[in-house]
Amino acid sequence: RRRRGGGGPVVCETMDEALEFCEGEVLADCPGLVWAPDASATSFLGSVLWSYLSHAPVPAAHYQMVEELAGHFLIQSFGPAHTFYAPDDPSKDLYVLLDGEIDLYLPDPVSDRRGWAAPLEGHHRRVCRMRPGSIIGEMDWSLAQPRSYLAHAMVYTTVAALPAETAASLPPPLRSLLQQVLINSLSLQMLEMDGTR
Repeated sequence: RRRRGGGGPVVCETMDEALEFCEGEVLADCPGLVWAPDASATSFLGSVLWSYLSHAPVPAAHYQMVEELAGHFLIQSFGPAHTFYAPDDPSKDLYVLLDGEIDLYLPDPVSDRRGWAAPLEGHHRRVCRMRPGSIIGEMDWSLAQPRSYLAHAMVYTTVAALPAETAASLPPPLRSLLQQVLINSLSLQMLEMDGTR
């Protein structure tokens, strides 16, 4: 176990624990750390995007287009207690959760907006917990409207983010593919809420 002793060194029992601690310190010092997509992150992102397309009749030849689309996302990592967006924020980025968990919250009708800065103080109502492979914020992002939910992570998370301006500059075939992914994602969510999936 890690022990902090009055500002002294951190003691870890295993090398894995020490590396995890160091990673946490780096992420805490650099919130929103962005790096170029590596092969594994881009490959996983491609698999996630393809999984949303596999529910519809999509030619297998589009797999190369899915990989190309995945290359336009930015892979980002965040430390714990990171808020991705709050209600009324502009919908700048579309997110695909690659690792960790993100909770979505709706406002508590009796609280005010100040509660969004501290989601654990009871000024919210958790709606769901998103897991790896989830697309987050696609409805507001697709409609270019302000955010409806608070998206907050209590654990380390890695996401693939697609800025709206990047999406707008995609070639038409990739924009069309992205739209199909988003339509299928929203359809699957509706089926799950309906209990038919």
